[in-house]
Amino acid sequence: MVPKGKVVTYGQVALLLGLPRAARAVGWAMALTPGYLKVPCQRVIYGHGGLAQSYGREGLKEHKRDLEADGVRVLKDYKVDLKKYRWRPDGETLKRLDLPPEALNQLVRAMPPGSGASYRPAGAKANLKSQKFKCEG
Repeated sequence: MVPKGKVVTYGQVALLLGLPRAARAVGWAMALTPGYLKVPCQRVIYGHGGLAQSYGREGLKEHKRDLEADGVRVLKDYKVDLKKYRWRPDGETLKRLDLPPEALNQLVRAMPPGSGASYRPAGAKANLKSQKFKCEG
């Protein structure tokens, strides 16, 4: 779902699954994902833009290498510029996900104006603020 050259945060994945506040569970699930499933885990990073120290066998260096191979620039402090590389689902994708209102409202709030997210569900707040395993992929 997340295209090459873009990243999402663990919290975003939790929201996309309709599970607000489950970012840590997303991390555990990804760590336990067998490599043969070919899940592009390198595209998931921490909410502050940092890479995972427990990624693969080499941690930060391996995570950086895999992201850069994906077309994502990683800074010297092992962080990604989320303003540039964060993936934001479009309105059609959000509609298809059929998320619970709480999760959808949080996801919409996390997308600042001009981010490409144009879908606002019924009931969404009108005044939004700007705001040691490796998966193969």
